This record gives sequence, C-alpha cells and structure tokens, in this order.
Amino acid sequence: MEACRLRVKDIDFDRKQIMVREGKGEKDRAVPLPQRLISPLKHQIELITKLHQQDPPRRSRLGMDALCFGDQMA
Repeated sequence: MEACRLRVKDIDFDRKQIMVREGKGEKDRAVPLPQRLISPLKHQIELITKLHQQDPPRRSRLGMDALCFGDQMA
C-alpha cells in the first residue's frame, strides 16, 4: 500500500532516498533508492510529464480548468 501513495516529490535522487509517508505505525521514514532504479524512474517521470503537458485541461465539477492527477500527484 505504501508504494501506491508515493509521489514524485517523495523521491530524492540527490540523496538516493525515497520518503515513505505514513507507513507502519503512521510514521514517515526514508528508504534507500537503489542505483539501478534511478535511470528508469527519471525516464518514467519524464514520459509522464510530457504526457500530462499534451493532455488538454479537463473540466472540473466547479467548471474551472484543471488537470486531474488524483492524490498520487499531490
């Protein structure tokens, strides 16, 4: 479940850490980011960023333009 709630801002490539928020015992903790995952993660973030930039804004229930990312992009 913890992996499902990860956000891009929880990944610290410089420190090679992933911040897991509200894990066991509702505590935050930093876990190591394996070197072999850095390049694939950066590539995936780049692809998704481009995809979201290409998508037109969707209308929200309030009638305002908004991109619908859900909680994972918060």
